[in-house]
Formats: sequence, structure tokens, C-alpha cells
Amino acid sequence: MLHRQRSWSLSVTTALCWIWQSVTGQNCELTTPAFTAYADSIIQQEMQKQQVVGLSAAIIRNGEVVYMKGHGYADRDYQIPAGVATMYRFASLSKTITATAVLQAWQKGQLDLIADVRTYVPEYPVKPEGPISVEQLLSCEAGIQQYNQETPYSLENQVRYILEHPASYDPIAATGIFAEQPLMAVPGTKFNYSTFSFNLLGAALARATGTPYEKYIDENIIRKMNLPYLQPEFRAERPYPQQAAWYRVVDGVAIADKGTGFDYEDVSWKLPGGGYTGTIVDLAGFARSLMNDSLLSAPVLQKMFTVREIKGRPTWYGNGVFLSKKNGLIIASQFGHQAGARSILYMSPSTKDAVLMLSNTYGTDLLPAAQAIMDKLLTLAPPDTFCDNPFPNTLEKVTWVKKTAGDTLLYREYEARWNKVPNAFRYEVQWDTDKAFSSPRATVIQDAGSTVLRKLPEATTVYVRVRALNKYLYGGIKGPWSEVQRFTTGTELPIVHLPYRNAFNGSPFVHMGDTLIQYTNGVSWRFQQTDKGLRIRGGSLSLAEKNGGWTLDVFPGNTQASGYLIMECRLDAALLQTLLLHIDFLLHGDPTDRPQLMCWVRGSLQDPWVHLPEAIQVKENTGTIDADIVRSLSEYGQTIGANTQIRLGFYGGNDAFSYAPQPAVTLLDCLLTGK
Repeated sequence: MLHRQRSWSLSVTTALCWIWQSVTGQNCELTTPAFTAYADSIIQQEMQKQQVVGLSAAIIRNGEVVYMKGHGYADRDYQIPAGVATMYRFASLSKTITATAVLQAWQKGQLDLIADVRTYVPEYPVKPEGPISVEQLLSCEAGIQQYNQETPYSLENQVRYILEHPASYDPIAATGIFAEQPLMAVPGTKFNYSTFSFNLLGAALARATGTPYEKYIDENIIRKMNLPYLQPEFRAERPYPQQAAWYRVVDGVAIADKGTGFDYEDVSWKLPGGGYTGTIVDLAGFARSLMNDSLLSAPVLQKMFTVREIKGRPTWYGNGVFLSKKNGLIIASQFGHQAGARSILYMSPSTKDAVLMLSNTYGTDLLPAAQAIMDKLLTLAPPDTFCDNPFPNTLEKVTWVKKTAGDTLLYREYEARWNKVPNAFRYEVQWDTDKAFSSPRATVIQDAGSTVLRKLPEATTVYVRVRALNKYLYGGIKGPWSEVQRFTTGTELPIVHLPYRNAFNGSPFVHMGDTLIQYTNGVSWRFQQTDKGLRIRGGSLSLAEKNGGWTLDVFPGNTQASGYLIMECRLDAALLQTLLLHIDFLLHGDPTDRPQLMCWVRGSLQDPWVHLPEAIQVKENTGTIDADIVRSLSEYGQTIGANTQIRLGFYGGNDAFSYAPQPAVTLLDCLLTGK
């Protein structure tokens, strides 16, 4: 993934607006309560009528963002509300982004709109119907098909491309998916909306500017407009923070969207035509920049929003946008629909008004709500307030939950706990024996508020600090370091006092990663991923029927969704003749789509894992794990050691595309006894 380094400058007006919003609690709504209530009611009525699960909307009046709000649920099953920070697929709104970039490059003199596209992309074959100009691609007049419109594109090339590009975009290689398709018409003689036209445009843009497509968009649109979360969606990066769950309306009912097509696995292969993801803040910032001449000059914008004609008849399309007329005004719009997403950009360039929506529900229509709100919007006077980007451009300073300065520890391990920072995705913890941190030892963990520093030196003064990170927000930002804590280590290691019992509730929300979940009396639970195929939810967000629980959701991985939950026990082996394990769990979802559970043990970190297939018993939706650890290890020549480990594995096949609630496993209770 391309990480963006940005410099920041806030105008006096913007800064004052931020101060005013902070003081008054202004929350991105119009100052006319009647209109705010009207917009809310229209959105909620359409959501109820069409079974839209979650939606985030923004309204622009006279070039300023005056309304920004989430409605419904980003994740219905976990009751997570949609908000301005919810990430959705942009789908075909990506086409308008690409069109803006192409026109910008033309404005700079880097690209010729009337040139044959093969001037830039000679890999695209000569077509018997004649050459295709860049402008014909931009206006969907090139005769290129929309997917398998008349003849199939190369499925083999598509599969190969997806497998070879899990986290990057190559516009030239991606053209091989459709390059051999015949044209539908002689270029310039027929309008035909086509995603492949914009894919080819992305390749031409990269070659003409000498800059990779993804980098050009980042530097000239995303970074220039400070759009906080807008970025390509790569399957290796999923799930993104605050990413909406996916739904689809079938027979009038919204269900979890769990298909097996390529849109479920990967959309980055069509990045210029439908592969971006982001928040309503990003979409509002992009739309506002179009109407305020921030990205394109007035003459170029006029060209973008001028209805094209073929043989004297209007196509009702411009450059990357559909065009229509309302009360004598040109209305520019773009619609997006793909697995788990429906989106709309609906604006009046001349009055600088716009209605924008992103949703997580396929099979719906956002146009009626957008039209109704726009009709009302055009009757209002210009606003006397506006909304600024609600995302901060820096992260807060981390504060410790407990102070340990000067404490002397009994053990050579220390549990660091801190308060979470808004908008942080991960935390970096450093410790050193030098208070200047000249040779720090660091660990980066996922969204958690604690970690355990292990194998610290004996009877030594240690210094520790932590800071918040977010690699997605503005392409990667870091918060300031916390205050430094100081403590002196002991000489002992913690020992588990048996029986040990853990009811799996109240755990932190963890996305993914080799992350410590909980540490108690010499027992640590750690989630270790083998690919990006699992995430953990805990406590009140659990799917457990009773008493909370730790729920592991299975997500699609590159080959299999898999991961391990490891319990490491610090035991006094000399005192143990028996060691019994008992775990209760729940299974969720269709029995044919459930993850496979497996259990292993090993006496020490140096021993191989011993598989215990007979330990797991499942009956309908419930199950148990029962194992005699000492006996199982002795059968393989192992004994209980100072670092005995028990590992649970969770697997889902390549079709495990659920975005909750299934397939999933919820751990309820663990009991470890011995004598």
C-alpha cells in the first residue's frame, strides 16, 4: 500500500471554524432546523422503504459542506452505528476521480485528449474499427464493452492478475483482462458506459505523466485535498478500520452479502473504474473541490459538465459524469453499485450544491432521496455556516491507565496499560534501559489498550513509552509519545495458580495481528494470524448467547482464513502430575460455512506441536474441548515445562466471505486444573 507523507496548513478561516464548532458543539448540520429534519426524514424513509442497512450522507450548499451524518448501522449484527468515519466502497464513483485526474493532466499539458490511446499504451491492440482517442474513453464513446456485455473478457487473465496483485495496482497488466475483447461500435459513434474504458484511461494517465496511477491520484487529488481515508481497496489490507459490513437486498429483505464473485474477493483490478474505498468525509471533500475550482480550472470544469453529442443527439454524459437538467440547471451525477455497496454523487455545478451518499447495501436506489433533498436544497438561501473535515490531522497523546514510576516489580515481566486514543489504529510501545531511548526495543500492536513486556533484564531500571499510530488516516500519521514510565524489574517469573479459570468476557476489540489479548497470573492469551483472515470481537460486541465472550470472525484470506489463539502458561512443572483443560464454545452460522476448529499442545517453546483431534466435541451449535495435557504430551515424549502452550486453530475456506455474523466461533469459558 502506498503510504502518504503530508504537510499540513490550516487557513485562519478553517481554524476559527474548528474552534467555533468545538465550542458550540456544531455537528455538521444545516443551521435551518426544518431543512435538517427534512433531510433526515427523506433519508430515513428511503432507508426503511428499501431496507438500506447503513448510510452516510453529506450535503453541500453554495460550495460548503453543511450537513454530514450517518444513518442506520455500519454493522447491524453488532449494532455498530454508521457515522462520518464509516468506510464504504466508492464503486463507480471511482470513475469520476479518474476523470478528474485525466482532465487535470490535460490541463497541465501532460496528456493529449485527442491522441490515440495507443500512443501511451501500445500494449492495447489495434482494433479494426479504428483508433480510440483518450477523450472517447473519457466520455464512454470508445465502443469498449461493459464487462461481458457482448463477448466474454479473459477470465484467465483476471484470475492471474488478482492472484499476483494482492496489495498493488498495475494498470498496464490490468488491461490484459479486456484487451482482446472486440469493440461494440466504431469509436465516436455510440455511447456505452464502460468500466473498462476507465481502466484503460488509468493506464494512459500513468504513461502520459510518468507517474504510477495510484501515486498520481494520491499526490494530485487525495493529498492535495487532504482527504483523510480515500484509498484503493486491496484485499490484503481488508478489513479496513471502521469498514462497513456488507449487505444485499433479496426479495425485499437485507441479508449479509456473501457472494463468490470477483467483487467479493478483489476490486483493485478495476481501480480507476470502481476500486476506491473511503468515508463520506472523503467524498464531500472531493465533490467540494470540484465545485470550488480547487482541482480543475473553470474552463476545464465547464468541459467536464458539458453534455456530449453524437450526430447531433445528446448522450447525457460528460467527462466521467452523467448529466441531466432540472429547472434549467445542469445536474451532474455518478452512481456506484458493487458487492456490499451503493453510492451516489449528485450535484449542481452552477449553484455549487450537492447531495452525496455512501451505503453498505447492494440492490437499492439512492437517487430518489438525492433528488428530493436537492429539490429542497435549491430553494434555500446560501448557508451562514459550514462543516469542516471532522478528522484530526494529528493523534492525541497517549495517557497511562496507571502510574508505575519508581515501582519495584516482583517479576521480569510488566503489563503496560493505557487509555485508547480516538482514530488510532495501532500503538507502538518502546522500552529501554536508557532513559534517552538510545537503543529502544519496540513492539507494534493492533487496536488494544495493553501489552506485556516480556523477558526484561533482571533487577534493572527500565523505561517505557507508547504512542498512537494510524497507517490509514492521511496515509499514515503518528501521535506524540506518552510520558515515560520508569520501574525496576524483579528476578522471578509469574506462576499459574491452579485451578485457573477464565470467563471470556470484557476483552478489548482487536482487529487482527499477533496481539496480546489478556494476561492474568502467569497465563497469556495471544492471537497469532497466519494470513489476513480473522479478526476478534469481545465483550459486549460478542455473538455469544450469554455472558459475552471472545468471538473470532472468519474473513477471506489469500488461500484460507486462518489463525491461532495461544494460551501460554507459566507452570511449576515439578508440582504437576495431572493438567486438565476444559473450554466451552459456541458456533455461529450455516453448518456448511463454519470454520474448522483444531487443538494442539506443547510442553515448551522448543517442542513440536502435538495435535489433539479427539479433544474437540461439537453438538449442533455448542462444543467443548477436553484434554489431559500431561498424558497427551507424555505419549510424544514431552513434559510440562515453564512455558507450556495450548493452541486453538480456526479455519475457514476461500468462500468464507461473511462480514459477520457468520462464520464465527465464540469462546465462553476456560478451566485449567491440575495437581
